[in-house]
Amino acid sequence: MLINLRGDPPAAFAYLSGQLGHHVRDSPGWMRIATLRETVRMYAGQRPDLELLERAADSALAEGDLEAPGRVSNVYKARLAFGGARPALDFLLDRIGRLHAIGMGSPAHDLRAEAAQAAIYAGDFRAAVALADFVLERPASFRARHQAAVRRADAL
Repeated sequence: MLINLRGDPPAAFAYLSGQLGHHVRDSPGWMRIATLRETVRMYAGQRPDLELLERAADSALAEGDLEAPGRVSNVYKARLAFGGARPALDFLLDRIGRLHAIGMGSPAHDLRAEAAQAAIYAGDFRAAVALADFVLERPASFRARHQAAVRRADAL
């Protein structure tokens, strides 16, 4: 499901809230819409339901769902914005390991580069360099390598 906010997050939020009633609570369809709704809430500057976002990410990871990296990224961003850098970093490092375990190494590298940024925000510059170096020393997407190189330079 794609949602075009058209500069009106409250309308998108209301639409998504209405769509939830068409699905059984906690079913895959309900979870997909609820996650999208909470992401819209976050991008509108409001605190999302972090527990719901995390549950959706963990469910996607457990199922090997291709949406897992995106859901993990949403939780990371929400934790970073509303919980601080250290909790965001800790969450992301744990989920990166889970992504690797289910064979999603490429998105895990993308998120590891994001983790380097969280480490900088947390004041852990050594960890930022180590995370960036890990990505740079392995085959990774252009995006991950670029992000890692920039964050490594920032940390140094």
